[in-house]
Amino acid sequence: MRRKRHRLRVLYVEDSEDDVELALRQLRRSGYAPSATRVESADAMHQALRSGTWDIVLSDCGMPGFGAKEALALLRTTTLDVPVLVVSGTISEEYANSVIQAGARAVLRKDALTELGPVVQRELRRHVPIDEPRPDFLVVEDSKAYARSLKRVISHWGSARVVHTARDAETAILARAWAAIFLDVGLPDGSGLDVLARLRAFRPTTPVLVLTGDNDSEAINRACELRASFAMKPASTSLLEAFIRSAASLRQRLQGAAHRWRELYALSEAEQDVLVRSALGESRSEVAAARHSSILTVKKHCERIVKKTGAHFFHEAVGRLVREVAG
Repeated sequence: MRRKRHRLRVLYVEDSEDDVELALRQLRRSGYAPSATRVESADAMHQALRSGTWDIVLSDCGMPGFGAKEALALLRTTTLDVPVLVVSGTISEEYANSVIQAGARAVLRKDALTELGPVVQRELRRHVPIDEPRPDFLVVEDSKAYARSLKRVISHWGSARVVHTARDAETAILARAWAAIFLDVGLPDGSGLDVLARLRAFRPTTPVLVLTGDNDSEAINRACELRASFAMKPASTSLLEAFIRSAASLRQRLQGAAHRWRELYALSEAEQDVLVRSALGESRSEVAAARHSSILTVKKHCERIVKKTGAHFFHEAVGRLVREVAG
């Protein structure tokens, strides 16, 4: 029986494609199924951090203008907690000490990459959020075969609930917030786009990928108007995974913006968490359940957020945060 490989999302600061492939080859030997995005500049790294989620950052230190120290400095401007490993051909002891002091977790030589797998494994164990549950996704699809296909892809990232009708979809979106929704247009009892319109009325930030077998310009336009992504069936695995990564990064971006608000408006940690959860579409009862507190306590947090941020009401504060993230 073949050993199951663990997915690994790598952001690699490197100007040599060959060196990236050598590192990935070593990670495969260590039991990982790595996917990598290579960047060579601060702008490219900043965009990658905003648009994706990453398990590890690997960085060369010999690149002109942008290397390990610059990558570490850029990462410190965010609230992301991603381990950084420096991988370089030649490095002095003095430079190695300086990047460790700047936040790098380890320094490895390119001619000694057999240590890369064990070091990555060690750092991932340190960064596993023990109490954080896997995200829940909703699949609204009338084809049971295609729903199973979607569920297989999603299972690598979280859990998936499948419903086959518009009525069941509306019940599901009313019942709770979802990390993201995969939504078929042609449902047996209605249009998935009508379901999307109702969703946007009270969960405006939930990421939605609209799926259809028809290249209907009217449906595409309406999906875009309702702030959803759109794909033709059968969507490729890479497209589905890109959507899931983007959905995951929404929470990170909101957390980053709320962290800045915490410093700007002197929000408490609890108020920051309530703000982020509300921006993700959770109701007060859902926020209370997630925080193991009462609805009254959550209401008081909301009132203090309004007062501290100068908003007229709570949804105004939430809207400002969402618009800041949307840019």
